[in-house]
Amino acid sequence: MQKNRRCGNFAAVKIQILIILTILLSLLSFAQEPASTNIVWIEKNINSILDSLKIEKSINGSTIEIKLGVVKGEKKGFIKNQVLSYLSKKQSEKKLETFSKFHIEQFNTTIVYEQNSDGFLNLNTYYLRKNKITFSGWIEDSTSKTIKSFNINKVFSNELKIENLEQIEVSPYSFSKGEIKDLSFWTSTLEPILVGGSVAVIVYLFFSVRS
Repeated sequence: MQKNRRCGNFAAVKIQILIILTILLSLLSFAQEPASTNIVWIEKNINSILDSLKIEKSINGSTIEIKLGVVKGEKKGFIKNQVLSYLSKKQSEKKLETFSKFHIEQFNTTIVYEQNSDGFLNLNTYYLRKNKITFSGWIEDSTSKTIKSFNINKVFSNELKIENLEQIEVSPYSFSKGEIKDLSFWTSTLEPILVGGSVAVIVYLFFSVRS
């Protein structure tokens, strides 16, 4: 009888150790490198879009004039400087007499943090950072002929630790601030309760059968 009790206690200890290790591994697996600030990430995403458009091949001169459509406020200067900075790195040093016009009809960017959780009992809580970028317009040559048009709506995403939110929003631009979307009631409360309850039932049945 005592031997059975000892075996039962030993099994219970093993299960407790296994649960603790599972929790610790779930927490450690979430460790990641510090995230870039929102504004740096937005710049990187815009460059990625410009890379995909291969716009430097459509610019037929070293002089470019940027025209802005419905872009307003701080986004106006930001996207203009971003495109000029990108092209200055892509263009050759050879000076040409021709020039191009870069029309940016629309530009908008937003940041959203979607709260998520995973791991054992959903103990790993993190944010999925999403950057939606709208970018449309066209490029003209020196004769005002349209040589390329574009209409981009793209969403970029990556995972963030919760404590990173404040430091990644350091920026003079208000549009780099994000909107938080919290976990649903199901994910934050009901799902962990059901999972925990299921584990408790399994452990209870396991020891009931052995006894």
